[in-house]
Amino acid sequence: LRAMALRHKLNRLRYKAPQESFWQDLLGLYQKARSRNLATLGIRPYNEDGANTSIQSELLRVLLFEAAPLENLSSEQIECLDRFLCGFLDKAVLRDAPNAQTMFCFEPGKGRGPGRFDPDRPPAGGLFFGPWGAYLEATQALAALDKGQEVAWLQGAPGEGASQLALLRALNFAWSANPPKRIFPREEAAGTMLVVHDFVQVRRMVAASAFARSGRQIEFSASYEFRARIQDEYFGSVDQPNSPPPEVSPDEEQEILTPSEILERLELAGDREQMEIWTAIDRSAEGIGCIVPHQKKWLRVSTVIGYRLPGEIDWQIAVLRRLGRTAEGRRLAGLQLLRGIPAAVYVKAVEGAAHPGQPVAAHALTDFSDGILISAESETLLLDTAEINLDDCLLMVGAGQQQTVVVSEILDQLPGLTVLRYSPASPAA
Repeated sequence: LRAMALRHKLNRLRYKAPQESFWQDLLGLYQKARSRNLATLGIRPYNEDGANTSIQSELLRVLLFEAAPLENLSSEQIECLDRFLCGFLDKAVLRDAPNAQTMFCFEPGKGRGPGRFDPDRPPAGGLFFGPWGAYLEATQALAALDKGQEVAWLQGAPGEGASQLALLRALNFAWSANPPKRIFPREEAAGTMLVVHDFVQVRRMVAASAFARSGRQIEFSASYEFRARIQDEYFGSVDQPNSPPPEVSPDEEQEILTPSEILERLELAGDREQMEIWTAIDRSAEGIGCIVPHQKKWLRVSTVIGYRLPGEIDWQIAVLRRLGRTAEGRRLAGLQLLRGIPAAVYVKAVEGAAHPGQPVAAHALTDFSDGILISAESETLLLDTAEINLDDCLLMVGAGQQQTVVVSEILDQLPGLTVLRYSPASPAA
C-alpha cells in the first residue's frame, strides 16, 4: 500500500487519473489485511525514521489525497499536500458507517475513486472517511498565514508562501461541509484558439492587437528612412537641398492592409514556435475548457497565457487553473478568463502622485517595468513582479494615458507575477 500510494502521487503529479484496476487492487489489499486483523497493525516500512504507519493509514492517505482538488494544484502544492497528510493522518477518520465527521465515501465495486457522500443517496456499502482533525489543522494554518505568522509544519515545505496559502485555501473550500458549487453554467464549445505563454510573449500579442485596432499601417521602410536621414545629417548628401521627393508610381505604393491582416503579420513576426493552437471543448462566462495538443514543460497550474479566439482581433489574458487528462490520455486545461480589453503599459513605483503637467518622455521609460492593463473599467493590472504591496504608489504610462495609481487590492499572486486592483491616486497621495 505504501508503494501504491507513492505511485499514485507520481501519477497525479503528471495529472494522470488512476485506472479502475488501481482502486480495485487498493481495496482488495485493505480487505485482505482487515480479514486477518492486520489493518491497524503499526509498522515502520523500509526501516524509515519517523512514526509508525499501518495499512489503514496508507489507505486513508490515498483517499484523502484523492479527495483534494488535485487538478487545481501545482506540483509544489501536491508535494506540500502529501507532506501535510503524512503528518496529520492520525487526526483523520475512516469508518464503515457515515457520521458527522465523514463527508466522503469510497464505494467498492464501482471502479472509481472516492467522492462526496450524499445523505439522500447513501451507498449500499463502502468506506466513509473525512479529514476531520486534519481539516482543523489546515484551517488553523490558513488563519496563521493570513496574519503573517509562521506554521511549524510548513517550514521547509515545497512552494513559496503564496503557493502554500493558495493550497490551504483550496483545501478549506474542498473539505468544507458545504463545498463551493459552479456559479456559471458550462456549455459545450467547438473550435480552436491561438495561445501563447510567457509574460513577454503575452504582452507582445496584446500590443499587436492594440496596433491593429489603431488603424495604422505597418511601415516597413520607416526604419531605413530614419537611418538614411541620420546618415545625411552626419555625412551630408549630394542631393540638392529642398529637392522634391522622387515620384512614386502606383505599383510602388504601400499595400493597405485590414486590421486582421496587420495582426496576422505581427503575430507571425516573432518566434512561431511560441504560438500554439488549442481546441476548446466547453466554456462559461468566466472560463474555457481546452484540449492541449502536446505536453509542455511550462504547462503548469497558475501559468498566465494569452489567447485569441477565431474572428476576434483582441488578444486576451487567462490563468491556467486546472490540468487533467481525458480517458484517452489527452491533456486537458481549464482557463480562468481575466475579462477586459488588455493594453501594454509601463509601470514604475513612485513617491507620491506625479504631476499631470509633466508627461514622461519615451527615452525616460528605461527605468520602468513592463505591465499589462487587464481592464481599465475594472482597474486591474498584471505586473511582471511579485514584489508589490498594498498602498504602493505606481506611475502607469501607456494606453494613451499617464496616471498615478495606488494598489488597493492584491487579487492574485502567480509565479513571478502579480494581479492587482488599483485606484487613482489623490493629489496628496
